Amino acid sequence: MLPLFSISCVTPLSQLVKKKKGSTYNSSKVGNSSRMTDSITQQMTGASTNPSYFISSLLSFATGVVVSWWYLRSQHGSAGAARRGIQSVKSTSEMVAKRASIALRQEEETQLALVVRKDLKMGTGKIAAQCAHAAVAVVEDIQTNYSSSTSSNPEEQQGDVTEGPSQWLASWLKSGSPKVALQVDSEDALVGLAKEAKARSIPFYVIRDAGRTQIAAGSKTVVAIGPAPKSRVQVITGKLKLL
Repeated sequence: MLPLFSISCVTPLSQLVKKKKGSTYNSSKVGNSSRMTDSITQQMTGASTNPSYFISSLLSFATGVVVSWWYLRSQHGSAGAARRGIQSVKSTSEMVAKRASIALRQEEETQLALVVRKDLKMGTGKIAAQCAHAAVAVVEDIQTNYSSSTSSNPEEQQGDVTEGPSQWLASWLKSGSPKVALQVDSEDALVGLAKEAKARSIPFYVIRDAGRTQIAAGSKTVVAIGPAPKSRVQVITGKLKLL
């Protein structure tokens, strides 16, 4: 902006000097230097009070300011657009990677683990009934407490793509509802599995018996873990024995 301002301010003065060279200088070749200096000073003073010179200087200055402002703004706007473009490309790449990762996990087999307390000495029929209660209860819990567009784990939410209990349940139902029956030997072990499932945002449900047959009322008999990706379920149940 400074060079434009300098040119705009010098232009009227240069015109003045040219005018002076064409008039006073040619008629004062024999005059002394002091008279020449006085004459130039008078001309400059007259120019500063002349409206045409004032308007010309003002217009030149204003034009320089506007052009300089437009140029600097256009440069800043281009740089900002470039930065926004880079950020947009980066965000898109990250979204594609996240979608691909979730798609791969969604292709994984899902599983429901039913873990039974062996220390209660329940009969075969009783165990079958308790496992059925657990399977039905965990499915109803997912359908009631989880929407199809909301993941139980905020870290699983990736834009408009989500992964969570509702998606796992749908995949599990489509794949034949695979289940595995496992065992533990105490109530503490059963409760510990439920706590770990909760900490890992895996669906679970603990069944308490009504006490009508074989065992005391309120006894914790079975915990259902899942449906969820098989690898996630096995992180919790991988060391347990089959029933």
